[in-house]
Amino acid sequence: MDEYGTFYLDNRPTEFKFVFFLKFEDEKIQKLRNLLEEYIPVELVEYKKAKYSRAELKAYQDKIHNADTGATSIFVDAQREKVILEFDNTKTNSFLADTVVKDQLNKFSIDENIYEIKVIENTQKLEKARTDTFTVMGGGIQINGNCSTAATATKDGKQFLITAGHCISSIGANVTQGTTIIGVWHFDGRGSGYDIGLIRLTNTNKYISNQFFYSPLANAEYGKRYASTSSVAINQLICKSGVKTDVTCGTVFDNAGEGLGYLDTIRIEKSGGSRYSDGGDSGAITFNPYDDRIVGVHAGGAYYEGSQYSTATAMKISKLNALSEPNKPFSIYTSSTDLKVTN
Repeated sequence: MDEYGTFYLDNRPTEFKFVFFLKFEDEKIQKLRNLLEEYIPVELVEYKKAKYSRAELKAYQDKIHNADTGATSIFVDAQREKVILEFDNTKTNSFLADTVVKDQLNKFSIDENIYEIKVIENTQKLEKARTDTFTVMGGGIQINGNCSTAATATKDGKQFLITAGHCISSIGANVTQGTTIIGVWHFDGRGSGYDIGLIRLTNTNKYISNQFFYSPLANAEYGKRYASTSSVAINQLICKSGVKTDVTCGTVFDNAGEGLGYLDTIRIEKSGGSRYSDGGDSGAITFNPYDDRIVGVHAGGAYYEGSQYSTATAMKISKLNALSEPNKPFSIYTSSTDLKVTN
């Protein structure tokens, strides 16, 4: 798909569409159009003309990365057909970033229309690491020194933290976050066919939130919030935020496949560059980078160093309901108001 353009979901509350943003069309695309018309109402599918294919945008991203601009982040915004360069405002300003970057990229004959420079405000004086002790529980932080967290949840007036089932040592044992005990291992979903684990929070000095760790330079303790959950489509871009490899993104190649011995999982692939995940990322939040909705819990992955190719498996966040008693579901905590833990 990358050589044609980009596929994404326009999943705004008032308008849901499958969008194909294509540089060109050929016989393969026409066959795809015909197939989609058989199964999906035409008003739910939209085709747009793109100037660049996703492959071309990725090539520009690689070229800009090799230009050594000093950007803290370089990523493709396929919908806007731009490569975004982000800079920390504590290290530069808009004028300097614009002047230095344009001068540097002109040496590499990179068209100014293909990229956009953003200077991101950072008011935090000290960086917050995923391994630090947090007062507010959320996704993407370290627990027990060896796993990551996905999100928080509630049930029957109790508060929970979600991670991978294989992170659990023994039910009832204490769980630490940073230097403090936050609760106990509550449930291991592997016996029910899902690699999802739950921590019952008991430390009343803590809070739960809908936040997740995105960058050590983010204001306060976290960088983003999830407001709801979502399913995924094949070829959709999704990301995970974990302790070992931070934020990495890949493409869904199967949204109901078998992975790590579990059925009906999200299978992800990433080509080129560094690995998608590594040991310590288990349990990490997996999310849609366009709207930050949570889609799953990272379970594990593999990296083929010779070809720089990664695969990964995430448990669908919807499977949390399958671990619930009838009429007593766990609810993902989506409020932007932090909630104090009750014992």
